[in-house]
Amino acid sequence: MPRNKSSPESWWDATRTEVFRLLSDLEDKSLAGMYKLAIDLMDIPPKDGWERSRLSSVGHCFREILNNLPEALNDVQGVPDRGHPDLISTGQISAAIEEAFGKLDLAVLKPNADTHEARMVTIPATLVETLTLFAAEHRTILKRVARRDAATILGRVDPADPALVPWKAARDFFMGQTHLNVGGTRNAPADVPTDNEVRTHVSNIEASLRARLGVFFDTVESLNDLLHAANRQVGVPDTESAP
Repeated sequence: MPRNKSSPESWWDATRTEVFRLLSDLEDKSLAGMYKLAIDLMDIPPKDGWERSRLSSVGHCFREILNNLPEALNDVQGVPDRGHPDLISTGQISAAIEEAFGKLDLAVLKPNADTHEARMVTIPATLVETLTLFAAEHRTILKRVARRDAATILGRVDPADPALVPWKAARDFFMGQTHLNVGGTRNAPADVPTDNEVRTHVSNIEASLRARLGVFFDTVESLNDLLHAANRQVGVPDTESAP
């Protein structure tokens, strides 16, 4: 199949084949499946008008990979769970604003045409409380994600480590591509990131995965060797070598 001008070569190279193999070696094979789906999608030029659809699907795949790796590795102490807090949604905020102000005419909030001074309005305490809780929950989520990402990439919970910067940039990129924004301002082909932009973020994720998963499986293999040696010392049959 002919490839588009921004991505003339196949996305499947030796490095990506290795990353797929490493992910396939995890107990949960679904992350390898997500990775393969994402690379397969990027390997096929989209039909005209499907550019954002393709990238949205790729974004969803990488979001699931990044969000589920801490549990797939399960080798770091003190990792916060994903959490499913009772988040205050934007809909709840809208409802709180409407309850406080009714059908607010936003024109009254515009600066005074003569003095250009900002107009002052009285905000009910209930609305302030809602907005404050929303901001606090958002900060909590960001901290949780940062700690989980550190465990995934570094093998320890150290969210301040600068080695996480490329990973966070890739996460932010793919999270920003997951939704189509139908009717919004981002659906023109010119507004869709190029394949080369996508490739940069994918490569940053892959570099971290190759380093981390290589260490992970080396550790697992070393632990298995120690276990087998200990079993032989106490006379426990080695199940892997037993007929």
